[in-house]
Amino acid sequence: MGPRGISQPDAGLEPACFRVRGKALYTPTAKQLVFHNAGARNVLYGGAAGGGKSHALRWDAYIRCLARANYRCLLLRRTYPELESTHLEMVPVDLAEGLPGEFLKSDRKVVFPNGSLLRFGHCEDEAAVAKYLSTEYDAIYFDELVTFTEKQFLMIRSRARSTKPGVKPVIRAGTNPGGPESHWVRRRFIWQDITAKEDPRYDPQDYLYVPATLDDNPHIDQAEYAANLESLPEELARAYRFGDWDIFPGQYFGEWRKTREIDGKTVGWHLSMEHIEHDRALPRALAMDWGYIKAGWVGWFVHLPEGHAYLEDEYVPVRVTAFDQGLEVGRRCRERGLKKVLCLVYDHQMETPQGDTGETLIESFCRGVRQAGVSLATRKADKDRKNGWGRLRAWYKPDPTGKRPWLQVSPECRYTARTIPALVSDNTDPEDVNTDGEDHAGDGKRYWAMSRPTPGSAAGMKPPAKPWSLGWLKQQSAVPPGLLSRRSA
Repeated sequence: MGPRGISQPDAGLEPACFRVRGKALYTPTAKQLVFHNAGARNVLYGGAAGGGKSHALRWDAYIRCLARANYRCLLLRRTYPELESTHLEMVPVDLAEGLPGEFLKSDRKVVFPNGSLLRFGHCEDEAAVAKYLSTEYDAIYFDELVTFTEKQFLMIRSRARSTKPGVKPVIRAGTNPGGPESHWVRRRFIWQDITAKEDPRYDPQDYLYVPATLDDNPHIDQAEYAANLESLPEELARAYRFGDWDIFPGQYFGEWRKTREIDGKTVGWHLSMEHIEHDRALPRALAMDWGYIKAGWVGWFVHLPEGHAYLEDEYVPVRVTAFDQGLEVGRRCRERGLKKVLCLVYDHQMETPQGDTGETLIESFCRGVRQAGVSLATRKADKDRKNGWGRLRAWYKPDPTGKRPWLQVSPECRYTARTIPALVSDNTDPEDVNTDGEDHAGDGKRYWAMSRPTPGSAAGMKPPAKPWSLGWLKQQSAVPPGLLSRRSA
């Protein structure tokens, strides 16, 4: 799950465009030139501190305005203080050095001799979006995109329209990783995994990421800049120095990594590089977080020898009845050649009887699984949140070899891969997860982790008992308290 690629300079803007009356006002770095020449509609530049993002954004707007009469640009920061301390301070400097134009400070705009205009703005809250929706722009710029909500981005982006012949409206952005809204930026520009259900108009070909670090910027003192970054908290320093999109302040599972360097090679870490198809004879367990209006989650865990585990599949239903969820889970099991499942660990709220039939949700679910021809035992989840999160964190640790974690996830489990690293700590209790986020996969994995011994323990290292044997039944009834009833025939 990496960037789809970096655009190479094409027949767009040439370096000569950065000169005014023979004087070089702006000398782009190689990466900045790639950014200026990119042909995609939505282009994100940066991903690390020191790459010259704000400078590149402002000059991209200048160049477009100077290249065509009556061109209209909008450049945004999230807050006015951020805008004032960056672009509004630098515009007078740019003009003093020879940039042709007039800065109307009270109106926060630069007017160019050919009638083009660059307007600066901020977007403090969702209500502030409205003031940008009545005007069309040929180019819209977002500086520090991870500070904007996805809704703000999409609504303001909709104003990138033009009736000028030959003008293709564009969206340009720059950012460091690690901001409060980094999850959606990462998905749209880096992973490019937005589904048609989430956004029917999303096309990965419309999005491009041009990564740049301070190593790509010869115009700054790189050693001094790097030393300043090292004084930041470790997670921020790594994000800002190397453009690490996996980490951000407040992240609950800061140890989550898609990849890791092992013996000089990049290998899949918590997310395997490719899907691994394990032997059908290995025991599988299911874990489930119930949801109807909000998303639910079901995960298929393969219990591997030496105590490891692999999440091989997931199901994320929305507005699907318990029976139909069970039917789909059963269908997927049969598709994998499974007629029996070791155990289903479920949320105890599923034991509430339904008003129309008196049947509980878990009973309806199991009826659907049984109708699909699959047998399983069920166990009520231990919902101790803090111990559960701690147990799950233990599964993310490396095994004694240091070459693999105890639990890996298939890259086909996109919901898990997206939402687990996006979980943040609760504002009032940092030992718990903030429940305002998408925690369904996290809850399901937590239920599963609490049903298993701690990885690396003597119990966890024992070869698994043969499913449905006396030893297996004893293991199931030992920990934690729950149901072995409702076994499907």
